[in-house]
Amino acid sequence: MRKIPRRCMDLEGYETLIVAKHSQADAPGALFIAAVLLATVLNPLNSSTISVALPVLLGQFHAGAQDLVWLISAYYFGSALAQPVFGKLGDQFGYRPFAYLGLALLAVPTLLAPFSPSFGWLVGWRVAQAIGTSMLYPSAIGLVRVHRDRDLGRILGWIGMAVGVALAVGPSLAGAILALVGWRGIFWLNAPLIAMIAILLHRGLRGHAERAGTSTPAVTAIDLPGIGLLAASLGLLLAASALPGDPTAPWLLLAGVAMVPWLWTVEGRAKAPAFDVRLLKRRPFALAGVITVLANFVMYVVLYGLPSLLETERGLSPLASGLLLLGFAGVLAIVSPVAGRLAQGRQRRRPLIWAGALLLLGCLMLLRLLSMPLGSVFLALALIGVSFALSNVLLQKLTLENAPAEAAGSASGLYTLLRYLGTMGSSVAIAAALGQGHDSALLLFSLAGLAAAGSLVFAFTVRDTAAA
Repeated sequence: MRKIPRRCMDLEGYETLIVAKHSQADAPGALFIAAVLLATVLNPLNSSTISVALPVLLGQFHAGAQDLVWLISAYYFGSALAQPVFGKLGDQFGYRPFAYLGLALLAVPTLLAPFSPSFGWLVGWRVAQAIGTSMLYPSAIGLVRVHRDRDLGRILGWIGMAVGVALAVGPSLAGAILALVGWRGIFWLNAPLIAMIAILLHRGLRGHAERAGTSTPAVTAIDLPGIGLLAASLGLLLAASALPGDPTAPWLLLAGVAMVPWLWTVEGRAKAPAFDVRLLKRRPFALAGVITVLANFVMYVVLYGLPSLLETERGLSPLASGLLLLGFAGVLAIVSPVAGRLAQGRQRRRPLIWAGALLLLGCLMLLRLLSMPLGSVFLALALIGVSFALSNVLLQKLTLENAPAEAAGSASGLYTLLRYLGTMGSSVAIAAALGQGHDSALLLFSLAGLAAAGSLVFAFTVRDTAAA
């Protein structure tokens, strides 16, 4: 007869152990993980694939260079606004319905954006595209928290790898699509992915009830004041970044920033805020949020600013600058699983310090972007790729483990909002730096270096996760 461990002699404790083992063994498997990975890469994939098509789109709709800012920034505006909202709604009503709703909404611009009658319509469809993918991301993370919480760090590492792959292959894939079927194929690319995610999610979650995120007994009103204030603030900041050199831009920027304390007050008093700023009162969550803003500022300076400088100031082709970016995105994809394993442990402070140091070193190297050998540029981008792989997984794990389990969607959505704040800040920096000739790289990567130094300083204040 098999000996029962002493700790299981108590009947209630023994039953608890059996249920826990059964729940772990009965967790959704590979099909579910595949659905999550595809769902979380749709946002970065749609962001990276359009980058090589921008000149074609401007020519197709007879738009000017200034209109380019709206085409890019409208996507991040929609993403920043939608992800916290749908993260909160997922916490309240369940993550699975919003995953399917996001797929359905994304199908609309996938089919109709290629037939846009004007540039304004195309920008509008980009916002709809962002909202659809932004429903998917917090819903997918929430589902992982519900069904595979024990593997959360590892799965976040896989997600980081998938995001890196999407960023790496997106421009090349888009170039092939442009050559074969034209710019409309950039939008049609989503169609087979939507179908695959729907099938995988349905099969992967078959027979698995959603065990968290649906416990709210009554329907809570949508937080319209919070949504409206965030939309107004981000809209003003977007307008400021889209009007470089315009005398109204500083005033728009000031107005957008001035609305932030108002938003904080309104959301802090709301019974069911769309953007739960109370999570930022938790010290580990707030530290992770600040580092997230700073690290993403640097990331998007690299993704959008560096190719522009190489092409305008050094005469590189878009293909050559895109291949150089593999130093960032390719390394990000390779290192992310390692970061996922680190996130499974309790260390937070030391890996984030290393991430901040590597980020700062990469930015300092890129101060000489316009005169340094391209091999050195690739090395600097690889250092930044390692840094972001480490920080991205660990910071997301920090936010999730310092939020209540029933608020996984809200925490994920707020984390993503902070990421896009860094992105929008980078747009302002890029707009200010471009056109400064040989001083452009010095100015842009000096700002990026300051952000990297800030992330390093804050990393020293992070505490490791306590033992369970």
